[in-house]
Amino acid sequence: MSPDEFFDTVDAVKATLIERAKSSFSTNGVVPTPQMWAFSSTSSKGLMGYAVCRDYTRGADAALGIGSLGILADAMHADLLVLMWEEADLRTSLYGPSDDHPTGIVILEATLHSHELTWHPFDFTVVGYNSAGLPRLDVRYGDSSDIKGGPLPEVIAKVLAEWRSRQVASFEEARATIEGAAADGYQISLVA
Repeated sequence: MSPDEFFDTVDAVKATLIERAKSSFSTNGVVPTPQMWAFSSTSSKGLMGYAVCRDYTRGADAALGIGSLGILADAMHADLLVLMWEEADLRTSLYGPSDDHPTGIVILEATLHSHELTWHPFDFTVVGYNSAGLPRLDVRYGDSSDIKGGPLPEVIAKVLAEWRSRQVASFEEARATIEGAAADGYQISLVA
């Protein structure tokens, strides 16, 4: 895979993630669960796999659950990550509810040495509820912005630090890490 094809693959995944997140939120009032997409520039396919965070309770369990995405990225031997989360949901999961939490879908692209955030802000109004009890929303998206090296929530910085520490060395360790995370409830898919 050429470098251009590799980065085209990364960009296509990021575009699909934001499109799906916006659609799910607008249609069902559901924000994306924190997730990690692992890429390798030396792989013939580019994409190694992805992991969607397990269910968690507010506070320390949320920090542990989200933070563990980093060791999964390491187990997938990624050299580029894409992380996605909704900012208000992430902060509420860690610190509890507050009207001060900004709303926006965040896409983080990170290498072993740098990162760039793409912020997709939005406002919404609940206009009713569907038959399943989920809110129907009027969602208004603002202009997205890219922030090279922007500040990261502590738990996301932990994800990058875990990944960058390169602790998972062998195939056996990688398999055990991935199988253990799947047993704990992470949704994991590996590209063959």
